[in-house]
Parts: sequence; structure tokens; C-alpha cells
Amino acid sequence: MSQATKERILNVLIVLAAIALAAVIVYPQYQMAQPTKVKILVDRSLLSLPVFIADEKGLFKKNKVETEIVFANDPDERQKALLQNECELTYLPWLLVLKEPHPYKVIASVESRILKPVESLLTVPKSRIKRIRDLRGKKIGVMRAHEVYLDNLLTHLPKTVKGSKKVYIEPDEIEMVIRDRKVDALFLLEPYRTVAIGAGAKVFQDAPLSYFIQRGYPVAAYCISNQLLTKNRIGARRIRDGLNGAIREILKDRDEAKRILFARMDLTGEFLSTKVAEFQRLREINDEALKSFVQKFNLTVDPESAIANPIIFER
Repeated sequence: MSQATKERILNVLIVLAAIALAAVIVYPQYQMAQPTKVKILVDRSLLSLPVFIADEKGLFKKNKVETEIVFANDPDERQKALLQNECELTYLPWLLVLKEPHPYKVIASVESRILKPVESLLTVPKSRIKRIRDLRGKKIGVMRAHEVYLDNLLTHLPKTVKGSKKVYIEPDEIEMVIRDRKVDALFLLEPYRTVAIGAGAKVFQDAPLSYFIQRGYPVAAYCISNQLLTKNRIGARRIRDGLNGAIREILKDRDEAKRILFARMDLTGEFLSTKVAEFQRLREINDEALKSFVQKFNLTVDPESAIANPIIFER
């Protein structure tokens, strides 16, 4: 090989190396300059609050996230959409998240606690239900989107409580079923707990999942798609930062958070008595509660494998 040929090959290699280096330097800068477009699936409950706050307060926009927020009440539908990369962010019952292995990752969580309930059992006016065993054979109103939690509760109530019947209700039917006593009791998540109280129902037990099953009951996990996490970590970090900011806002001003929740769900009436649950950012997720949860229900997924490693957002 002549010296001239060697020099030409060396020049070509230098050019290719320069192109590769430019790509390494320029592409991340290009990604940083582009907005992250995400589809977020939510249901009509308190669990949507961090998403609503991040959107309302401009926290997603601040982090260059363009959102399409879509209501999807069925948690199985939301999980399917996440697995098929039809959405980038949603939340799912921890029971589903820890049931079998999956590629998506958890970036935030919410717990129900006695003083910070997500859910409540309520009775209708003139009900004779005074103790938990009085639910035996009674009709319990529940929304289909949240029946997974009621099912979990019923299987862990004392043996004396048998034969309870689920009656599916819609949000706009709450006042009617209470007025006409179509049910004996209600299992509702906020803000519908507050709506039901306004319609005459009485709280029989706040946070029954936490009271009867496990102190600090893991209700839902906020999950990000594997595709976004692996192919666009800048976008994934932006979403995490938006949610983190929203949870900080909830802690800073709960009354404002309640107002936004009612407004985004087109609800009217008194909202200040609404209970706000324990929302947890990625580094605050209660690992011990999740490990206990896995053992109690004989679930197959190690919580550590389901939760995103905070380090990956810093790379």
C-alpha cells in the first residue's frame, strides 16, 4: 500500500471520527432543545392529582413536556396501553404492578394511611350498619375503576362478613343512590368520598385498606413506559421532575390542590374537607411497606426491580 493511499484512508477515518464525535455532542443538545410529547392516562379520582397539579401549575410545560391527558378508568386498559407503548405515563394499582414482571418502571407512589386516606367506606342515611360485621349480605356501591381495591378489602375482612354484594355505580349516580337508598354502603375514593358526604352519606371507616389489611397500604404506582425510559431519558427525567414538582406543590398547599382536583373533575360544592393521601416521590417510596405487601399477597415481583433506579435519570 502506497503512502498516498494510507494518507487517504487516514483522512477518511478522521472525518468519520469527527462525524461520530459531532453526533455524540450535538444529538443530546438537539434532544434537550426539543419538547417531550407524552400521552398520560388517568382515571377520575384523587390518584390523578399529581398529574392535574403538574399540568395546572405549568410544571410539565416548565420541563418542556407537552401533554395529552386522557381519561381511562379501567386499570387493565391503562396497563395494556403502557405495555404497548400507547402512552408514556399512567398509574396502576400496586397489586397489578407487583403481580408479574414487566418492562415499565415506577417513578412515584401513593399510600393510604389512617389520617391520609385515599378511600373510605360510607353508609347511606338510616342505615343500620354500625360495625364492620353489619356489612354481611349488604349491597356496597363501587365504581368499576376501583373495584380491585374493594375486592382486596372484602377478602381480608373478618369471616363474619360474608355475602356482601357489589353494585356498580357511576360518578353522576352518587347522589341518586344515596337519596333512593339503592345501596347500603359505598366504597369510594376521593373526591367522591367528599361528594357522597355532601349528599348525606356518613363515613363508616376511613382508609379501610390501611385499617384492615396493612398500615400504609400501597394504593397506586405512577409508571413510565420502558420505551421512553430507554430511548429518551431526557424526556423521562422531565416527566419525573414534573411529578416531583407537583407532589411538592401538594405538600405546600393542600387546599389549593383540593380546589384544582374539584375543578379538573368538574365537581362543585365544598372541597376543603377532601382528604389528601400520602404521595411519594421516587426517592421517598416506602420500600418496607412494599416488601410487606409482596409477602402478604404472595406476589412475584421484587419491588426493587419495579422501581426506577434514580441514578438513570442523572446520566
